Amino acid sequence: MTISNKGLDSLLRVSADQKAQLTELQEKSDGVEGKHCDIEQRLAAMETRFNLSTLPGESFLSSQSHASAPSVPSSGRRLFSELDMQARQRYPRADPAALHHPVLRAQALAQHQKYKAQIQAMRTLSARQWSIAGLSGVLGALGDICLIGLPRQPGYLGSEGTRGGWLSNKVRDGINGCISPERRRWFEKMAHVPYDASHSGGLGQAVAGLSPNNHRLKSLGHDPFLGFFFGVKDSMKGQFTAIDAFGKLIVNDMGPGMGLGEALIKQILHLLSDLTTERGLPAPFMSLFQLAPVGKFGEKGETLAAIVTRMYRQNYDLRHFMAMSLPVLGIELLVRIGYFLDQIHEGRFWKEVLKEVFSSKTPKLNRMLLIAHGIAAAANVGKVIISRNILGVNAPQWMTLARYALPELFWQIVGKKQALQGLIDEDFCIIERNFAIRCDLSKKEPFLLN
Repeated sequence: MTISNKGLDSLLRVSADQKAQLTELQEKSDGVEGKHCDIEQRLAAMETRFNLSTLPGESFLSSQSHASAPSVPSSGRRLFSELDMQARQRYPRADPAALHHPVLRAQALAQHQKYKAQIQAMRTLSARQWSIAGLSGVLGALGDICLIGLPRQPGYLGSEGTRGGWLSNKVRDGINGCISPERRRWFEKMAHVPYDASHSGGLGQAVAGLSPNNHRLKSLGHDPFLGFFFGVKDSMKGQFTAIDAFGKLIVNDMGPGMGLGEALIKQILHLLSDLTTERGLPAPFMSLFQLAPVGKFGEKGETLAAIVTRMYRQNYDLRHFMAMSLPVLGIELLVRIGYFLDQIHEGRFWKEVLKEVFSSKTPKLNRMLLIAHGIAAAANVGKVIISRNILGVNAPQWMTLARYALPELFWQIVGKKQALQGLIDEDFCIIERNFAIRCDLSKKEPFLLN
C-alpha cells in the first residue's frame, strides 16, 4: 500500500522514530522505577497521539474526536517540527509507509482522510447554496448590463454620443441635483488648494500632458480616496503632486502651506466643488493608472494610461463608479440574505447566523459571494466584448471579485495545509499535557511495567 500524502508521511515517520526511541530506552532500562514510568507513559502518549484503534497484540488508548479545527498554541507547532526533524535524521531515505505494520498504516491513513474531509466540509456548498449564489450573480449581471450600461456622454465633433443606462443616469442626475451651482461656486471660493493647476504655465516643473480636461486625473489630490493623503499633504506643504504623460511623479512647490485641520476641511470642500462639474472627479485609484504608460492596445496602439485618460474624458468618473457599485451591492445583499434564510431552514438559531452574515470570516458565505461575483464579472467581460467599448468595464465588480478571490487562492495554496497541520499539532499539544500529568501522578504512585 502506497501513501503519498506528505502530511501523513511526517506523522508516520515521527511515530516510527518515537517507537524506536522507546525500544532503545527499554533495552537500556536498569529497573529504576522512574525509567519504567518514562517508558510506559511515553508509549501511552505515542499510541494516543496518532489516534488509532487497537491493533492485534498492542494496547492503544481511545482517540479524541475533533468537531472543528481548534486554535493551536505555538508550542505545539514547534514540538512537531522538532520531532519531524529528529525523525528525518534517523530515517533520511526510508519510505514512511514501510516503517509500520500494514494495519497501522491503514488506520493512520483513514484518520488522516477524516481530518481532510472535515476541513473540506467547512467550505463545501449545498445545492441550495449554489443556487442562491448563481441566481444572485445572474441578477447582478443583468442589473449591470440593462440598468447601468455605459456612461452618458454627448457626441463631440460629429461623433456619436451615448445615452447611458437608466440607473446610471438617475445616479448622475441625483448627485448633480444635490449641489446647486451657487453652492458649488461657494465651495470653490472657500476651498482653494495648491494642487488644482490645470496646465503647466507657471509651474517650476512642467507636467507633460496636463490640461483643463484631465488635470483632476493627473493630480493625486483629486482622487476620492488617495486625495485624503496626497491632497491634505499638498495643502499642508503648499505643493502640487501630479503624474505626467510619461508616468513620472512630479512635485511642484506652489507657495505657503496650512495646518492639518484647515487642510482637511479644504480637501472635503474642494472635492465637493468638483464632484458635479462636467468632468467630475476620477473614480477611486483611477489616477494610479497614469503611472503605467505601457502596452499597445486597440487599433490605435494606446497605452494603458492613455486608455484610462480617454475613459475619464468620456464621463467614466466617480458618479458612474457609484452607479456601477449598485449591482455589486445588490449581489452582496441577495447572497447574505439567502445564506441567512438557508441556515434558518437548517434549524440554526437566528442570532448565531446573523453574526456570520455580517462577518468576513464565514467560509461558506465567502465562497458563495465569490461564485456570485465571479458570474457577474464573467458577464461583464461579455458586455465589453459585445459592445466593443472599454467604458463597459465595471470596476467595482472586479475590485469586489478580487476581494474574495485572493483569500480563496491563499486557502487553496496554503490555508488547507495549515488547517490540517493545526489538527495534527493540537493532537501533540493534548498528548504532551496528558503525558506531563501522568508523570506527575506517577511520582506519588509509581506505575511499574509488568
